[in-house]
Parts: sequence; C-alpha cells; structure tokens
Amino acid sequence: MLSQNPASLSSAALKGTSVFYNVGLGNPTNPLEADANVGLIEFDGFGSASVTVDENDSGKLSNQSMDLKYSVAVNGRVELVDPTSTDTVAVAYLVDKDTGFTMNLDSAAAAGFFEQQTGGPFSKASISGSYVSGTVDPAVTDSGVSSGVIASSGNGTLNGTLDDSHWASLLTTQQVSVQVTIGTDGRGTDTQGRLIFYVVSPKKVVLMNATSISPTISIFQR
Repeated sequence: MLSQNPASLSSAALKGTSVFYNVGLGNPTNPLEADANVGLIEFDGFGSASVTVDENDSGKLSNQSMDLKYSVAVNGRVELVDPTSTDTVAVAYLVDKDTGFTMNLDSAAAAGFFEQQTGGPFSKASISGSYVSGTVDPAVTDSGVSSGVIASSGNGTLNGTLDDSHWASLLTTQQVSVQVTIGTDGRGTDTQGRLIFYVVSPKKVVLMNATSISPTISIFQR
C-alpha cells in the first residue's frame, strides 16, 4: 500500500515511458507453471499507449508489441483497452506520474507494478555499483525465491552472492557471475539467454528468468 499523489489522477499524468512487470499463473490447472512478463509501456498523455513486452509463459518465451488505449478515473483507476476488440485487457491504480499497480484481466491473473523510467539512453555503464536483489512474491508454489548482493563496474560483468530458497532445498552464499548486454532503451540480456531485464534507472533494474517453467521477477536496487 503506497500513498497516492493527488496530482497523478488524470490522463495527463501518464506521459512518458515506464518499466512494468507482472507475475501470474501459467496453467491454472498446473501449480508448477507460472507466467511472468516485463517490458516497457509508453504513454502519450492523451489516452494512447505503446507496449513492448517479454513474456515467459511456462517456459515459452515470446516478445510482443501492441498498441492500447487508456482512460483514468478520478480515483486513479486506469483501464487499458485493446482498440481492435474494445476489450479491457488490464487495470491499474496510479500512485504517481507514470507509476502504479497493475493487473491483467485474463486467466493468468498476473499482477505487478509499473514505474517511470529515467536516465536513458542506456548502456552497460548504466549498471554500475552495488545492488541489493530480491524476488517479487511468486505466483506458484514451485517458484524459488532469492536475495543477495550484485556488483558491477559498468563494463557488462555482474558478480554477486545469492541465497536461493526452493521448496526442496536451500542454497546459500552462491557465487554468480554473468555477462550482460544492454540496449539504448534499457532492455538487456545475459550472454547465455537465461535472463531478460529492463533498466528502470541507473539505481534500479527489473529482471525476469527467461527459461524456467516457474519464472519469477527480481528487483535489483541500490
């Protein structure tokens, strides 16, 4: 629960690019499968938005782009509508400019958050310093959770120590090292294709597991 900025309760408050993430069910009949997505949503301030999203639905990875229409109620409730079908595909509640809670209106029941992106254009140097990491609340019981510290000198190499908890095991003080590439829009991947992430700002990154059938979202922040 976050305090709401009254100045954000209009369509004009949605103008710019935000990073978003959602986590939900992959297969409602299978408690092992999750659906996670992360991406960018660009609002024009007048009721139109463009979305680019990477989705891991039960281990099946896809990248999609779509255009949506949106409207903002006086209480900050946002409806995101597919203009081709006129169906409301998601709802959100604004916390501040280009920032709020969101939920998809499909069988995955994915919920998450979106936050204004700042600091672009981005590069490997955009991730520099020490970050604390943690997993967003998972959607299914088979998803593991982790926390730890990650450090980068801004050259694309990330080194860290993670504690990982899964229903069947607990692994502590794991040493990790990955090489990453980052586009000017803030989208990044590791060289082995296991991770997809988006830079919110040089102080915050949202990361999705790209290979697991029980994907999770993690936040890296300094």
